[in-house]
Amino acid sequence: MKNYQIEIKHSYELKETEKEALFLFLDQVFKGNFSRTDLSHALGGIHLFIKDKETLIGHVSIVQRSMVVGEKAHYVGYVEAMAVSKNYQRQGIGQKLMSQVNEIIEKAYDFGALCSSEDGFSLYQKMDWKNWHGELKEFGLSGIKDSDEKILVFNPKDTININDNFICDYREGDCW
Repeated sequence: MKNYQIEIKHSYELKETEKEALFLFLDQVFKGNFSRTDLSHALGGIHLFIKDKETLIGHVSIVQRSMVVGEKAHYVGYVEAMAVSKNYQRQGIGQKLMSQVNEIIEKAYDFGALCSSEDGFSLYQKMDWKNWHGELKEFGLSGIKDSDEKILVFNPKDTININDNFICDYREGDCW
């Protein structure tokens, strides 16, 4: 793998043209299955970019969310919009991004969480993310409801029990 550098920016530092370029990149990587609502979920936090010269080839963001495990609220580093260009996949770029994500989460949050696609599942497991085994629920406009999502967590400080109930906060679109 080439020695690609990670560029870190907060959402407030992104110009509108950069947000649009990010949306187009993510929509391409996710084969037209990435919405403006999905983009809004990835904004409001830290972005990690990898470029080959000036071309974006990898991205992931971490946004802070307040979630409940058992009876306790936690500040969670929630991973969004993890993507690597098709021509650059399986070259260590995803691992490089997730290694930095893990470091940030360990230093800044109680734990990390994400909702994985089938394609990304093995990468996250390799990076020490674990399946959630307890009940999953989500806050909604009509109250708390059950969820059938597959959630992974990164818990290096051992702050949570992965067999407990896990309730995510409400947001437009997919809650997880």
